[in-house]
Amino acid sequence: MQKGSMDAPRRVIVVASSATAAEALAALRFLPQPTQLLGVVLTTPAPLRCDVPLLGLTNDLPEILRRCRPQHVFVWLPVALAHESLELRRLLERHAVPCSFHTPIAEAVQRPEAPSGVHVPAHAMQPALSTPVDVAKLVGRSPRPLDTALAQPLIQGARVLITGAGGSIGSELARLCAALEPAEIILMERAENALFEIDRQLSASHADLARRAILHDVAEEAATRRIFQRVRPDVVFHAAAHKHVPLMEDHPVQAVRNNALGAVASAQAAIDAGARRFVLISTDKAVHPRSVMGATKRLAELAVRRLHERARAAGRRTLLRMVRFGNVLGSNCSVLPIWEKQLAEGGPLTVTDPRMTRYFMTIPEAAALVAQAAALSEEEAQGADLFVLDMGKPVRILDLAMRFLRQRGCTPRLEGPLHAHAASLSPSAAKDASPVVAVRIVG
Repeated sequence: MQKGSMDAPRRVIVVASSATAAEALAALRFLPQPTQLLGVVLTTPAPLRCDVPLLGLTNDLPEILRRCRPQHVFVWLPVALAHESLELRRLLERHAVPCSFHTPIAEAVQRPEAPSGVHVPAHAMQPALSTPVDVAKLVGRSPRPLDTALAQPLIQGARVLITGAGGSIGSELARLCAALEPAEIILMERAENALFEIDRQLSASHADLARRAILHDVAEEAATRRIFQRVRPDVVFHAAAHKHVPLMEDHPVQAVRNNALGAVASAQAAIDAGARRFVLISTDKAVHPRSVMGATKRLAELAVRRLHERARAAGRRTLLRMVRFGNVLGSNCSVLPIWEKQLAEGGPLTVTDPRMTRYFMTIPEAAALVAQAAALSEEEAQGADLFVLDMGKPVRILDLAMRFLRQRGCTPRLEGPLHAHAASLSPSAAKDASPVVAVRIVG
């Protein structure tokens, strides 16, 4: 290698739309490595309002690559052109040209309209593709609808308090309850931005609905009791929780504090305030738990069940219920939003362990299950205090990824195996760890 070659400018081409070209060119100035910009390739004919050479259109890219021999291609396209991004990824791979894919800054901080087939949380930052996902085909069963006739008598005219109201399930519950004519909705959430967003949504969709937004951590037991005494909820949905399994392995104290102690504080406050219903949202990971997150949710279940027994023995009117969820499609940081982002960037999609199977439900299904479990009378519940949704058969994650790609018009193939660091899995999953598999998108 010749002396000074490490400092030689890297020869690059920018592929962009007419709307993203200026932003892409501006971004190149912040690259740490010296860059020689050979020119710009546009997706459609348009004037280029700068002094950079216009090399042609994407249809001409094979000839442009042969002529210019770039060392890297930066593709800077909006999410609406995701399929064009995929075609470009395939072409650049065939020509063995290093590349990177980017979306405009505005799309990284402002979510597009959610696809009608999948709910994407309002404060999620991942871009979503415009083509709806057919959830029934993904999970292999028809979605379970909400029984409005069952849920409305409980919610109509009631003061409904939702903890964790800014999360995926909490915010969906808020929207569901708002449509069932409650007297008031109390949104309780410790994350400021999430609380602001769900409160903003309800103000826009149900302007006449009485509501309160309370910034609060439910694990603060005394303060939780005071708030419940002040607002006197009739129905409490406890959705506040930490859910990410690997993260909770590193933060067990926070997991216990939020998932277990926060649930106990909220349940006891609901009983003391005379609420008619309290529903704990739990997880299937509480069944024979092998992780900190699962163990803390199981601890919460046992504590809530004991509080229920004591409340009934003391003649208190509060009925305490628990609902277990499987994996919720479309929730924050779940596989669908992650795969949407990976696909928008040109792939590949990654699957941690090809042998993993999971039960799946949609966000609307999850919220409906919570509302319907709360609405059941003691007679209708037949003494049960724990409810689960019939989610059909478990789905292999690898199969889910394949179905997802086919719905997007892609032909998937497995690429790998690639080495997986054990730290990327939860300790329980790491015991059976196998390589990460990349699902490559091919034409």
